[in-house]
Amino acid sequence: MHKMRISSRRLFLQLTINKKNNNFKKLIGGVMKTKKSYMFFVILLFIISVTMNAQIKRKIEQVAGKDVKTKIWQGREIQFVGREIAVKIIPSATQTEINKLLKTVGGKIINSFDKLGWGLIELPADKDEILAVDDLLRLPFVFTAEPNMVTSVFLEPNDPYFQGTSPATYPYQWALKNTGQTPPTGTNDADIDAPEAWNISTGSSDVIVAILDSGIPMLNGLLSHPDLDDPNKIILGPDYINDGNGVRDELGHGTHVAGIAAAESNNGTGILGVAWNCKIMV
Repeated sequence: MHKMRISSRRLFLQLTINKKNNNFKKLIGGVMKTKKSYMFFVILLFIISVTMNAQIKRKIEQVAGKDVKTKIWQGREIQFVGREIAVKIIPSATQTEINKLLKTVGGKIINSFDKLGWGLIELPADKDEILAVDDLLRLPFVFTAEPNMVTSVFLEPNDPYFQGTSPATYPYQWALKNTGQTPPTGTNDADIDAPEAWNISTGSSDVIVAILDSGIPMLNGLLSHPDLDDPNKIILGPDYINDGNGVRDELGHGTHVAGIAAAESNNGTGILGVAWNCKIMV
């Protein structure tokens, strides 16, 4: 189990700003003037819509101009093309039996039965697809029948500490996608459903995530972390600590938070940022 220790000297504030908001510096500057001790503001706006709903499910609305429906079938939720049934008949099925099949559900053939026995049937508008499947399965010459189901492939970035590939020894970022991996002993799907959300959005360069924390890795005045080194993505702000080191991270916490929020991702290196196409201001 991972734990986060929060110092009582630090104030964590979640803020989201638009890059056109020129009042941001004034706001932060005013707050900082009221505190002499170290104060770090951490932005954890990583989730676009994920933090609002940890169970985002991508719904497909149409396929080839046809409406897609969602229903419960065989104890699980499925999506399928409305009014369409995929049917497999036995090899010995005759044309007379095929005609009986069509009459049973009031349907018509839209994809002829192939050499494997599969065909696609279109139903009348008033015919329930699930009930039609049940009717067809009662026919002795129907091997199987099912709604013409559709699905989608979720985006799976290749960052090793997300995928659990070398040099990582397991998927460290199990909070994004938990498959019950060991170690640690996890609970399947106890996560924020990040891959489902990435199918909708991976962030936008029009969104700036402002992270006022301990800074970001710098070396000789340049960004130096392989997941946080894109000058087109990372905006360097003022040094509110006034320690003479600019926004260079000397504690590591700011690097950690910036990476979680929007590290450069799907680049085969390091970790995965949740909203990796967003910009970062540090």
